[in-house]
Amino acid sequence: MQPFLTYFVSAFDHDSPVRDTLVESLDQETRSMIFSIRDEWFAEGRAEGEARGRAEGEAEGEARGRAVGIARSLERLLAAKGLELTAEQRARVAGCTDETILQAWFDRAVTAAAPAQVFEG
Repeated sequence: MQPFLTYFVSAFDHDSPVRDTLVESLDQETRSMIFSIRDEWFAEGRAEGEARGRAEGEAEGEARGRAVGIARSLERLLAAKGLELTAEQRARVAGCTDETILQAWFDRAVTAAAPAQVFEG
């Protein structure tokens, strides 16, 4: 009976007239079993969605953390070389979340004689 009920729960939409007709013809114990299966699936789906959301959030947080670290290193490198960023350049660095771009800016900053050279290209 369990495999049939599992199929039944998954095969028909909640608002399906066929499902309504079948549910009405079932005894209370079988109805309870169907709703128990449905509730279990919903709980599993919710848990899976929450886990996926947490993983994606953690990955985004880690990427953002790396980007912030590169941006701070870039600013420290330029300051150590005596090169001062304009407010616009500072905002550009702070607003950038692309690690590849930030790393390219950092690499250019190593040999740059002026802050503008960091952002060229």
